[in-house]
Amino acid sequence: RKIPANLWLGVSLENQKYADIRIPYLKKIKAKIKFFSIEPILSQICLDLSEIKWVIIGCESGPKRREFKNEWALDIIEQCKEADTPIFVKQIIVNGKVTRNINKFPKKLQIREYPNAHN
Repeated sequence: RKIPANLWLGVSLENQKYADIRIPYLKKIKAKIKFFSIEPILSQICLDLSEIKWVIIGCESGPKRREFKNEWALDIIEQCKEADTPIFVKQIIVNGKVTRNINKFPKKLQIREYPNAHN
């Protein structure tokens, strides 16, 4: 059966526990674009990026937001670069405040890439 060209399917991952649970389920489903939404990042995560066409990362927002570390985001970015997987850094904490303004991000986190939906 042909997969609809507009079917994008992703899972939310916030730490290794949920990555280990959710990634295998995503891998079993046919979709044109499979992606990870890693927001909020709550720890370092080792990812299986095979079949994954996009990764979105960001911190948690709100008054009771949990800890976010740039190192966690940088590690995921490095994994994506090694796997040639586009990455989109959505929002991070700068000077104690959540921001989506990419110009305020540290240079290494100023990444907003998109998958090629035509592959």
